[in-house]
Amino acid sequence: MEPREALRKAKTMVVSGGTLSDVIETLSKLTQYEVEFMQINQSCEQNSSWNLMHHAVRVNRKDIVEDFFDKGFFKSKDESPPYLHMAAVCGYLEIFEIIMQHRPDDKDVK
Repeated sequence: MEPREALRKAKTMVVSGGTLSDVIETLSKLTQYEVEFMQINQSCEQNSSWNLMHHAVRVNRKDIVEDFFDKGFFKSKDESPPYLHMAAVCGYLEIFEIIMQHRPDDKDVK
């Protein structure tokens, strides 16, 4: 499966309530770079710079957010918009706390 196809499939699972094991199985053949930095643009309504973590935060999938961090993904602060900001704006306190636990320096982003 091509990386973009795998990412689109994983994104669909993330936003439609797919199981965590199915998402991880789909991503298991991709590199960390492909998971974190390849952008997913399936809809003109969504920002084209969003990656899988943005979609997981947007639909309040704290299980997937936690698992991404546990697997070592999304540790750098190169995303836009910041995940922490998205969680705060959406009012997702549990995701906000998960992000702060794994990336405490995010609170310093201007």
